[in-house]
Amino acid sequence: MTADEQVRAQLALIVSHELFAGADRRTRLLRFLVEQSLAGQTGSLKESVIAVEVFDRSTDHDPKLDSLVRVEMGRLRSRLIEYYGQAGKDDPVRIEI
Repeated sequence: MTADEQVRAQLALIVSHELFAGADRRTRLLRFLVEQSLAGQTGSLKESVIAVEVFDRSTDHDPKLDSLVRVEMGRLRSRLIEYYGQAGKDDPVRIEI
């Protein structure tokens, strides 16, 4: 299994866990971030891009007026810490934001 396949397998484990059940926004965000990272596109991971691509905001989205991306990133970080502190503590791949 390649490194990318291992990361995608880990992503599948995480998003199928009960901590992510019903957390569609965080799941979409995590999937987007992982896929962009695997594609080598981390330089384009800006708040305005994430707002449009993940959260369906308009292209004139102003992150100063809408903190959705920052809020969801914080929630995603918290869920990942919780996941790796419990169910994922022995997982061979760690996804961090």
